[in-house]
Amino acid sequence: MNRRGNSRELIAIEQQLNELAEHLGTLKSSRDQTLAVSEHARDKAETASNAKSEFLATMSHELRTPLNGVLGMIDLVQEEALSLRQKDYLQTARQSTDDLLTVINDILDYSRIDSGAFNLEQQVFNLRTLIGNCVASYRHISEEHGLALTLNFYGDWPEKHLVLGDAPRLRQILACLLDNAIKFTNEGFVNVQAGCCGVEDGCIILTCSVSDSGSGIPQERVSDMFGSFEQLDAGDNRSFGGAGMGLSLVQRLVELLGGHVQVETSLGQGSSFRFELPLELASPTETPRPSEPAIPASRSPSMQALVVEDNPVNQRVAVALLTHLGFHTDMVTNGKEALNNVRTSHQGYDVILMDCQMPVMDGYETTRYIREWESGNDVGRTPVIALTADVLPGTELNCRESGMDDYLSKPVRKEHLREVVARWVKLPEN
Repeated sequence: MNRRGNSRELIAIEQQLNELAEHLGTLKSSRDQTLAVSEHARDKAETASNAKSEFLATMSHELRTPLNGVLGMIDLVQEEALSLRQKDYLQTARQSTDDLLTVINDILDYSRIDSGAFNLEQQVFNLRTLIGNCVASYRHISEEHGLALTLNFYGDWPEKHLVLGDAPRLRQILACLLDNAIKFTNEGFVNVQAGCCGVEDGCIILTCSVSDSGSGIPQERVSDMFGSFEQLDAGDNRSFGGAGMGLSLVQRLVELLGGHVQVETSLGQGSSFRFELPLELASPTETPRPSEPAIPASRSPSMQALVVEDNPVNQRVAVALLTHLGFHTDMVTNGKEALNNVRTSHQGYDVILMDCQMPVMDGYETTRYIREWESGNDVGRTPVIALTADVLPGTELNCRESGMDDYLSKPVRKEHLREVVARWVKLPEN
């Protein structure tokens, strides 16, 4: 009996072990299938993310290229003698084009944040000057809307107002809130208050609010204000345009900078958007980034420029803008022609405007060949300024690494072109 009982127990244990082994095999197979599905999903997501990035890079270039022609021509026409009505028409066209460019920039920024490709800058800048300049840039449009735009500073500000942070993104946040307040305020005021507190351990807290006397926001819709592509008055009969993503982008930027944003509003009595950001005080030895490098003397009494651009409209815009700056300009449509001009020009060029994306030979390769030719022929270095409609991360770095000296993103504005060219060529006084 004992032997039979032991045999039955051994058989039962063996069966249990077999069942356990079978169960473990099933689990392993299930785990392998799950891992395979997860890996496939990850690869699919990475492929989709890369495809989106490539699509955005392409669309950025394709949209900015015609915008460059539109804004450039508007700038040139505004230099002519015009009637008041013509000036008004042109100003409306320019504002509409600027609005379109803002939408494009917001979409690109939003996508970069989503993909994790959004990089914050760290530079020394004057905080009060940045806020003051940003508000001042909206004074004219506020007056056109019949609004009083005011700015007040309060709190315990440091003596030098110099901080370390991402100045362009801070300005973008404030500009978006100002634009939003002016758009939704029919009469009354827009007020900016900038406070500083908590000056300790080398850090400060910036508290900035943008208040208006506009229509306000229904309480039940406040939570929707920071949603992507949200419009308070949706549908075909909504009162205001826009992509509905500005405030969502503001919230994301503020959070990336380590702060938070909130809104106080009352229907019919206006709104107040407030954000707080921690900022590091700059050390006494640090100074704001120089706005201009040393300006070399122009090599010739008659300044010579070379425009390398394959788009016919952008060619005309660049040549016309450089003519206004006092240059005699040659124009070619690809890198090979540019390289030939550089090698055979007897007088040489004072500056080269180089498009990055061109057929035959792109701007990066062309610039590398130009630098090799200069070093091998013991000639001076000609400033090469990149012109590109691609504003995705890494573009400016690619330009610098290829040997370009400066960078202009399309659409190129007359004042921006003058500013950048003046860093490398001594321009005549106006």
